[in-house]
Amino acid sequence: IMLIGVLCEVVSAISATEREQILIEKVQDKFGKIVGDIDTDGDMMISWSEVVSMSEHKDAGATLASVNINMADMIEIADDLIFTGLNQQKSMTFDEFMAM
Repeated sequence: IMLIGVLCEVVSAISATEREQILIEKVQDKFGKIVGDIDTDGDMMISWSEVVSMSEHKDAGATLASVNINMADMIEIADDLIFTGLNQQKSMTFDEFMAM
């Protein structure tokens, strides 16, 4: 009986991990499309002006909310990563953006 309980726990943990991975992939796909929409210069890098555009994109807020991320928090984190001091800006790759 104890073995059955352990097996149920393992199956439950694996199922939760798989659901989380599927959700991550969906969010990455949706944000990939959003970044494609806002990438005005076509360099596939995310600049500050593109972060601002993202905050105004019709699907961005709902996509972030689906994984419990607040748009204002995302903008604040992006601000910290993009502005490197002395008001210098750098751009992020899509993978860097998703990792933040």
